Amino acid sequence: MFRVIKGERIYYMKIPSIIAIVSSLVVANIGAGSELHDADRALETNLRQALNQRHVHIDVHDGIVTIEGEVRTEQDRQSIDTTVRSTAGVAAVKDKLKVKFPTPGTTTYPPSIPPSVPAAVSTKTTIPVYTTAPPEVTTPAPVVNAPAPVMVPDYPKLKVQAWTEQDLPTANKIARQLRPELLPASGFDNVTVTVRNGIATVQGTVNSRQAHDGLIAAMQQAGSVSAIYDQLQIQ
Repeated sequence: MFRVIKGERIYYMKIPSIIAIVSSLVVANIGAGSELHDADRALETNLRQALNQRHVHIDVHDGIVTIEGEVRTEQDRQSIDTTVRSTAGVAAVKDKLKVKFPTPGTTTYPPSIPPSVPAAVSTKTTIPVYTTAPPEVTTPAPVVNAPAPVMVPDYPKLKVQAWTEQDLPTANKIARQLRPELLPASGFDNVTVTVRNGIATVQGTVNSRQAHDGLIAAMQQAGSVSAIYDQLQIQ
């Protein structure tokens, strides 16, 4: 016998009755979880059949779909992402696909411009950004006495390095774009932008997506390069 006191009233409940109530609640929760698991499994099966992509891994949990793997082009990635998002039952999508062969003239991820960019500045993307490793460049002889790095006064942990004297004007132009009205106040740790033969490669660590996107946007605004290779790491 189990005694429950409410105010001045005393209720007596038998322990078997309590066990029966708790057991029914547990069974109900297990049943609901089983139905949700079955729905995720059915959605995963539908997506596999719809995509028919051997190299794309699909995982569904509570209606949230994670897609991982390697696809040939950015167009393939966008097509898969669109198909998944338009499928009934999908609550959200985590797109972790990697592009094997970036298409010239397109970006390997949708660039976003941080709120700190003034409205008067054009945010139109004209320079492609790639997250793959930069192409190998063969020079007749090793570069001797490369120009000193261009330091950015407002950001002591951010520098722009020209590979040769010919690359120096472009490096200076990029450095002039790296100013507070276009970038967050902080968030850069030993970041280096290297300019070589008309291609800019940016490496280092940033502490937020805003710092990452602000830097890429500023480099695009500078122009003068044919492509940007984004090797930044976000902590």
